[in-house]
Amino acid sequence: MRASVRHVGLVVAVVLAGCSSNADDGATGDEADVKSGKSYSEAERDHYLHTAKVFVDDEIASKDLIAGPQGKGAHAFNEEVTCTFVEPEKENELGGTTSKFDCKIGEDKVRVKYTPDYNSNGGLYGEILGTRLLWALGFAADRIYPVRVTCLECPEDPWAAYHDFKVGEGPKGGARATRKFPYAVLEEKYDGKKIEAKDSQGWSFEEIRHDFAGEGGASLAEIDALKLVAVLMKYADSKAANQRLVCLPGAMDDNGTCAKSILMMQDLGVTFGAGATWFGFRLSHADPDVGDWTKGVWADRGSCEGALKSASDGTLKNPHISEGGRQMLLARLSQLTEKQLHDLFTAGRVLERKQTFADDSGNERLVTIDDWVALFRAHVQEIASVTCPP
Repeated sequence: MRASVRHVGLVVAVVLAGCSSNADDGATGDEADVKSGKSYSEAERDHYLHTAKVFVDDEIASKDLIAGPQGKGAHAFNEEVTCTFVEPEKENELGGTTSKFDCKIGEDKVRVKYTPDYNSNGGLYGEILGTRLLWALGFAADRIYPVRVTCLECPEDPWAAYHDFKVGEGPKGGARATRKFPYAVLEEKYDGKKIEAKDSQGWSFEEIRHDFAGEGGASLAEIDALKLVAVLMKYADSKAANQRLVCLPGAMDDNGTCAKSILMMQDLGVTFGAGATWFGFRLSHADPDVGDWTKGVWADRGSCEGALKSASDGTLKNPHISEGGRQMLLARLSQLTEKQLHDLFTAGRVLERKQTFADDSGNERLVTIDDWVALFRAHVQEIASVTCPP
């Protein structure tokens, strides 16, 4: 357990006082689960990139952040889920570094991501927080459901069964038996089909330029709202493979022509922390930690340069935010209720990590949901306290 020695209450006060002045995981390994509609040319892909939107809905107040998005594949918060382990069939079937395995609930195959203990993989908590916040604000996001998994016919180490799999060799991961994974999530991909000209192409923030505005896609304000929410979350791992260009569900015809494309971030484990180090390395400090997330929104308040230290292969680093983008995101953030914010961090299971910091007397105490909510509100106030260049 890593203790955060900064006192959150003090930091929140400092942040609010400052606002009053004028002044890897690599590719996710899940791409095959999100089928593309056809084989696209680079020119076609560029067209959909330039005309893509960033918001999929405007409804915020009615969203239940404990329950999350509903529909096929939805599961209740902390639901006890029983599934049967799916044996791997080929090498590198699941990529990345996050522990995961496929499992069947009846005839439906689901993706289970887990951490062996409550604190060995903070990115799992970041995925819940990041996807729930984006969904709440009207952005496209994958659906992550925090559950407790009982796995039947399961290896002692199911990730090793996939990670160490070799064709022609016997089963990996240890003897099969019933296993329990209390620190787990089920991942359901956003329903939109991928648009790409090559595997794991994704898109980089460097490709989403302000001169795209007016081509039928996202406005400058919308593009900057997307960048600013990434700064707010300290989304430090923004390499192209961690973003996905998709067709809005129901907007693709049988020929693969898309009527409305959407930009989304798809790997949000490295969020709600300090961002990357100055040298571009992703350390544990980039995972969710209330002490590390105290770092402010702005690197330069006068020019509205966002404070975001990215990994060395990241594509979004200290972006400049326009006034329209600031106002657009702030309008959505301001609609989140106190209950929704408490539910966000409850769903994110932040208390499971048993993180601590020092109180006014120098005594260590456990971080609370209220600490996270207060810091979130302080960051929103930072965004509200400036006026950005056009």
